[in-house]
Amino acid sequence: MKKNLLLFLLLTLMSFMCADLYAQEEVVIDENFSAFTEGSESKPATTDISGYSGKLYKTIGWNGSKVYEAGGMLKVADGGKLTTPYMRNMSKTSNIKVTFDVRSLADYGGGVVLKLGYSKSETFLVYDSEWHTMTAIFENASPTNSLEFNPYLAAEGILIDNVKVIASDDLVAAPEALQPLAADETSFTARWKSVSGATYLLDVYTKGVDGAKDYLVKDREETGTSALVEGLVAGNVYYYTVRAKKGETVSDYSNEIEVVEVLESVDAPKALPATNVTETGFTANWEAVAKATRYMVQLTRIETLTESKSVNILDEDFSKVDKGTLTNVDFISSSDIDSYTKVPGWSTYMECVAKGYMGISPYSDNGGFIKTPALNLSHDGGKFTVALNMAEGSFGTYYEGTNVEIRIYNGDSEEPVETKTVVLAKNFKDYTLEFTNGTEGTYVEVYYNGNKKLFVDYITVSQVLSEGDVYSSVVEDRELENVTSTTFEVPLTESVSYSYQVVAYARTVVDGEIDYMPSAPSDVVNVKLTSSSIDGVQETTDNLKVYAENGGIVVELAADAVINVYNAAGQQTASVSGRQGANHISVSSGLNIVKVGAKSAKVLVR
Repeated sequence: MKKNLLLFLLLTLMSFMCADLYAQEEVVIDENFSAFTEGSESKPATTDISGYSGKLYKTIGWNGSKVYEAGGMLKVADGGKLTTPYMRNMSKTSNIKVTFDVRSLADYGGGVVLKLGYSKSETFLVYDSEWHTMTAIFENASPTNSLEFNPYLAAEGILIDNVKVIASDDLVAAPEALQPLAADETSFTARWKSVSGATYLLDVYTKGVDGAKDYLVKDREETGTSALVEGLVAGNVYYYTVRAKKGETVSDYSNEIEVVEVLESVDAPKALPATNVTETGFTANWEAVAKATRYMVQLTRIETLTESKSVNILDEDFSKVDKGTLTNVDFISSSDIDSYTKVPGWSTYMECVAKGYMGISPYSDNGGFIKTPALNLSHDGGKFTVALNMAEGSFGTYYEGTNVEIRIYNGDSEEPVETKTVVLAKNFKDYTLEFTNGTEGTYVEVYYNGNKKLFVDYITVSQVLSEGDVYSSVVEDRELENVTSTTFEVPLTESVSYSYQVVAYARTVVDGEIDYMPSAPSDVVNVKLTSSSIDGVQETTDNLKVYAENGGIVVELAADAVINVYNAAGQQTASVSGRQGANHISVSSGLNIVKVGAKSAKVLVR
């Protein structure tokens, strides 16, 4: 009897010891790539060390493709991968924690997809070219699994260093917290993704100026994947995190979520008349919109031609591009294109930039494009001219013979209404093409599907307009924070006016992420230079004949009278004792306003 009891106690002790052994952490991989010293972080080596005959496999047993040494770390090029060996030194199937350092080689950032076997993966994104330490926990990893690192949205590749894998049954994956879809000034519903078999601990807090947390909710246990939180103080900014809990084991904190009010829509602003209108500019005005903190004011220039001539409807030389070179391009987000152009409304795909040039750098079979804003090309029967300067190049070498298509789209059409093909000459060259299908909303697209890069130096779109024709072009999209007016310094004349329209933006949740929701645009406000800025002068030409002649003006009077002349700013520039008949008066060029008694008239002197 005593022997059986002793045996039972011994077996129980051994089971506890085994359980404790399995619960302990096992270091499965700990690699800092110190053996790979060729090249440097800023200039990686150019020899691919992957493959079973490569240095990577022979030295540490790893593999992949497009892998290069980088002075004690590894570069993985776009389209490549870095693969660990099977994790056979794990004692059994277990949960694993993977940490690694990653850096994008492009200033705009990039990402990496970490895969475990064929069915599990996590994606990590960075938005700069700094080093970042990433962590992932995978459940039920097998000794026959390997890990794979793949660049993602990283055309210049990524750097990988300090990969460490730890196995333990006590590892619990942190939940992914989600943006609330219901939130107002006093309550919100927190959300997160589930972790199998876990309950959750919820924290809700505000932050002081020093970052210290003031908790509204601390370690509140939840069994589901959402929770109503009430008692918010209007005007405070709240945050929340959540942790998963299995038994006594608790995960790391989730990502932190900022709580913002969830709006269904934003009211359109009421645009007000312009003030301070002079020949050198004006102030645009609008009423504030509830919940809005940002406004976008679009300024449009409108010109009425006084004679027939060819007009550049668009004239873009990409002189605002200040990044990259023709031998070493830079990559930017397509959403930032308008920062590098004179007028807003451009769109691009597979874009790159070099100082003074906009480029296309395809890395797929779909090619890439540069597309202008919508242009009013409805005059002259829809005929217009596109002139551009471009070349195909790669690392300072230029090529010839590749086809580039110049496509014309009207309105929302998905198919081009007119296409012309240019066969590129070697080096930069001017190309001029004539089109016949212009409308009030025409887009011009440069499409390139080569395997190098296409650089565009400038693009001009011109059209012949007749006397009296009116054409307009967007001059600027101005983004402003928490204001209800802005001043534009632009020249106004009798033939050149402007209009503006305002869109309000409120910070809220859009498609599950914090973003700015736009309102509908305000009504359009037209701004014209008139004589209303001069006290006592009425805009009328009854019985008063005034016209420009030989760089001055002629005022014809039915009887003797004093003639006063003002500029567009309301300043008096001449006062003449006029005689019956024609009176010749020397004035400055520009808009002049003539007043005789209670009558007035405007005349433009060129």
